[in-house]
Amino acid sequence: MGELHGMEMEDALDTVESYGHKGSKAKKIAQELVSMCNESVVTEAIKVEYKRDAKKVVTQYKKIFYKLLPDLGAMSTASILGCVKYICQEALGDANFHREAEPTAKKIKGKIEALEIKMPGLGGHFVKIGSTTIKSILDKHYSDIANAAGWSGIGIAEGTALFLEELKQEQMGQDVLDAFNAIYAANESVVNEAKFVKDFDKGVLDAEYKADITAYYPSAKFFMGKMTHFFGELEPNLYFKAYYAKYYKQDTGNKIDGEFKITSIYSEKGRNYVNLYVESANTVEAPNVNEAEIKTEEDFKEYAYGVLKKAFGEEFDQAKADEVVDGILSKADGDYGKAAGILQSSLA
Repeated sequence: MGELHGMEMEDALDTVESYGHKGSKAKKIAQELVSMCNESVVTEAIKVEYKRDAKKVVTQYKKIFYKLLPDLGAMSTASILGCVKYICQEALGDANFHREAEPTAKKIKGKIEALEIKMPGLGGHFVKIGSTTIKSILDKHYSDIANAAGWSGIGIAEGTALFLEELKQEQMGQDVLDAFNAIYAANESVVNEAKFVKDFDKGVLDAEYKADITAYYPSAKFFMGKMTHFFGELEPNLYFKAYYAKYYKQDTGNKIDGEFKITSIYSEKGRNYVNLYVESANTVEAPNVNEAEIKTEEDFKEYAYGVLKKAFGEEFDQAKADEVVDGILSKADGDYGKAAGILQSSLA
């Protein structure tokens, strides 16, 4: 962002108006843009380890608040922080950092307040949009934050911390980063003690109620869910993802009688998640991950395209697949076992 340092108000206003924003709203967004450009480069009090991922996350936050959803970017500071809090928690959960998600996001002191939108087509009357509706809008974007971080929990946390710093909430950003690191370290020691789980009781795949799951795994835990799906832990280091009946039918066309359907089961190996089972339209078998067979970049590409084609079926897009594979290879730095783990984690 160094090339934007020193941006004047006039230039910022031209930039904002080029996106179609006018009047007082354009001026408010432009003022925020000037503040961010002129202060964030100088004030880098928050130190991050994974700068590339963190900067991508910051860029995505800006895209959400100042380009895609500018009405949210023009809300009060408390409401913007509330939105960041919600996105951060959901993005961490989406990246499978369930234990870290809630306590990390709690460090962000904000609350989403109702937003009033003036409707020119209704005689200038205002329509109030509540926090529940705003969260449903944000539900379409938190995966973009997780993806920008390469599905890395620390990338999400560091990027969120830097964005908070740009919102003049430096201490809050540092608190977010400290909370994530502390919880991750504690969880990592637990995971290191819990061995990688290679198999599971296939009977649990028929579960459609929580009682069905606990019949197979009495100590199963159920994590906070989202509108469409939720996660859980069957036993130490053995996790699952399940879609609620309504959304399962929307995604697959298949109807179930119960409350939900398990669509993936996975276990953590090192710092990556490996799928043991992924449901698709054509098969109920898990992709067979044999890291020993992936020894070259071409081996990984062949493997990755096969996994992506199976996962997305008719929606498979070669150009997007190329982008995903190239991004993973750049992160893995020649470690193809790690690359396979990143791919599996992104699909869990």
